[in-house]
Amino acid sequence: MRWADKILLQLRSLFRRHEVEHELGAELRFHFEQQIEENLAVGMSAEEARYEARRTKNARPP
Repeated sequence: MRWADKILLQLRSLFRRHEVEHELGAELRFHFEQQIEENLAVGMSAEEARYEARRTKNARPP
């Protein structure tokens, strides 16, 4: 990534913090829901699928 792009991203994060946080939250929810769908596809119950998605999400390194 070019240095100019990095600066623009930093400025966006600084001045549009709420928008950036909203986008990140939406992306995390998307991945969480995708994990649930994958878990359901391999035969887990809905409760197991949600539990495993939460557990797996917390176990992954940042």
